[in-house]
Amino acid sequence: MVIGIAALALGAAACVDKGPRKHKKKIDPAYIQQHLLSAPPTMTNALDNGQGANFDNKIVYLGNNVSNETITPGGKVTIDHYWKVLDGEIGKGLLLGGLDKELRGLCYYDAGSRNFYTKDEQDLIWQELDFLTHRHKLQPPQATGQFNPMMKKNKGVFLDNVYADRSMSNILKVNRKIFSAPVFKVFADLCLHNRCINAVNSDTTLLSYYEASDHYKPHADTAVVTALSWHFREPRRFTGGNLVFSDYCNEVVHVENNMLVIFPSCFRHGVTQVKMNDGVEAWKGHGRYCLSSFMSIR
Repeated sequence: MVIGIAALALGAAACVDKGPRKHKKKIDPAYIQQHLLSAPPTMTNALDNGQGANFDNKIVYLGNNVSNETITPGGKVTIDHYWKVLDGEIGKGLLLGGLDKELRGLCYYDAGSRNFYTKDEQDLIWQELDFLTHRHKLQPPQATGQFNPMMKKNKGVFLDNVYADRSMSNILKVNRKIFSAPVFKVFADLCLHNRCINAVNSDTTLLSYYEASDHYKPHADTAVVTALSWHFREPRRFTGGNLVFSDYCNEVVHVENNMLVIFPSCFRHGVTQVKMNDGVEAWKGHGRYCLSSFMSIR
C-alpha cells in the first residue's frame, strides 16, 4: 500500500434523511454513502432559492420534498429533508473514508467530490494549459530531465523556465495552496518519514501532456516530496494514464480530473499508456495533463 496521501478535496454533497432511525454516536460510513447525493435535487420547498439556512458553518438546511401536499384523514405523507454537510460526523466520515487505503480527504471545495482546485482556480489553470498546448511550446522528454528515450514518451515544460516572474503564471499562483499548512499537516501525520515535507523550502512545477501512446515507465523523482494534479477535458476522450507505484505491488491510482496525489519522491512510480478515443485529433488538448510539483530542500 502506498504510504502517501491523495488530496481528495470533497465537495459539500447533499444528503437526505428518509425517516427516523436509531441514534448512533458514530455514523456508519455505509449509511453515509447510501444517503449521499452528488448535487442538491429539485425541491418543492427550497429555502432561500436553494441556498438554505446555515447553522454555524457546519450544516445547511436546503429544504424538503413533500410526497403529497394534500393529506386526507388517515393518509400518509413522506417528507424528505435535504442537508448540505460542511462539518460534523458526516463530514468527518467523508474526509476519513479512504484511510483504509491510506488516502485522506483534506477539506471541502465547491468543485465536487475528489476535486482539489475550485472552479475559479480550474478556469485559471485551463487558460494557461490552452496557451501552452502547442507543438513548439511543449518539449520532448530530453528537455524535461529524462534523457533515456525508452523511459518516457510525452511532452512537457518546466513552468519556471517559461516565466521569469511566477506571478505571471496562473498555475504557479493557484498551486501555492498545495504548500498550505493543512495540506502539509495531513501528509506529515500519515507516517513518520512523511514529516520531511515540513523541511522543504524550494519547488519546481512541471507541466506534462500525454496523448496517443504516451506513457512513463517506473522511476523516482529527484526531490523530497512530489505532488501531482491531473486535468483533462470532460467527457474524457482517452483511456489509461493511471499512476502505478511499482515498489508497492503495482498499486494503481486511477486518474481523475482535478485530483491531487502527494507522496515521497523516492517511491518509484509510472504512468500507464494513454490511448485516445477513435477520431480524436492530436494536439487539440483532449489528452491527459499532469502538473507535477517537486518539493526540495536547499
